[in-house]
Amino acid sequence: MSLQKGDYLVIQTADIWAVYHVTDWEIVDPSAVEVIAPTPNDPSAGATGRFITLTTCHPEYSAAERWVVYGELDYWAPTGHGVPAELLEVPS
Repeated sequence: MSLQKGDYLVIQTADIWAVYHVTDWEIVDPSAVEVIAPTPNDPSAGATGRFITLTTCHPEYSAAERWVVYGELDYWAPTGHGVPAELLEVPS
């Protein structure tokens, strides 16, 4: 199963839950370092939002390419406020 646009990415730290949604993905050459800029693919822009970028090898166990998934922050909440609803939803 792979991530699709609109899927949730939920990150837990010791203090907060951060809930992102997937905005896009692409497969790039390993030299494409601009994908991990504060504003992905726009290094000269600086930080223009609250983004997350996930990268992994593509194909699996290969150094040929990188699969890059982009997300944008929906909200964050203290961990003491319970589990985010996005983790409790049942996929259809």
